[in-house]
Amino acid sequence: MGLDIHHNKIQLVAATRHRHDWQLRECWQHSLPITKTQDTETQNIRITTLKNILQQRWYKKLPNNCDTKFSLSSLQILKSHFLLPEKITLTEPELGWFVHSKAETLFPIDIRELVLDYRIYQKQIYFCATRHSDIAFWSELLHEVGFSLSVIDISPNALRYLAHKAAIPDNTWLIYRRQQEWICAGLLYQSIHYQSVEITEVDSIEKLILLLPKETQQQPNTIFYLGNDIKHHHFSTWSLLDSFRYYPVKLSKDFHNFAIAAGLVLREGDK
Repeated sequence: MGLDIHHNKIQLVAATRHRHDWQLRECWQHSLPITKTQDTETQNIRITTLKNILQQRWYKKLPNNCDTKFSLSSLQILKSHFLLPEKITLTEPELGWFVHSKAETLFPIDIRELVLDYRIYQKQIYFCATRHSDIAFWSELLHEVGFSLSVIDISPNALRYLAHKAAIPDNTWLIYRRQQEWICAGLLYQSIHYQSVEITEVDSIEKLILLLPKETQQQPNTIFYLGNDIKHHHFSTWSLLDSFRYYPVKLSKDFHNFAIAAGLVLREGDK
């Protein structure tokens, strides 16, 4: 099960293994109360509504051993990177110690308050981090309503999982529009290369493309847009269904809005 919560929407996609691929089984969405304030009472109402949706409407329809994967908002993620010194030839666990000591100088928050993840690609170390408190909040909430949370990821990565199943090359930029937000996911191994931009800040895809790296703007076939609502000579498009081989469930007309939840379903295990 992939679970995505964004602004005033909660979306869920469920799938089961079918031979070597995934079979799409269910997709649901529900509105959440719109919160214009951050006071405790308003937030508690939103959390209670969320629990009721998960427990009363969805939990009863899914198997008890349903594996849940959840995405954090890009706003909850801190990111940074640095170049690994040429003379460093460390292996784990020493490499991990070195990386964590470096991270202490890169983030404005005490490293002890963060959950840190990193990748190394061509001597660059790319960091993603989020607060322990955010991880604990969602883990406890989902456990309370009966779901087994196995993965917490970020929405740009979910686009990558979809693109991989749709056979889209790794060395491309992916663009997706959901509600009032653009999501851009960069090259596969450079996990720091992603952006989340509000529609109010960038009101057209032409302007959005100008924010991408110069070399991307100049090369054809390096940008893929998820959806068929926008056509442009500068990029190719693909459909969410390109990532699934079997989908016997009746799909809603706005199925493309379930992209993040669907991408989480397709996420493979960590190596």
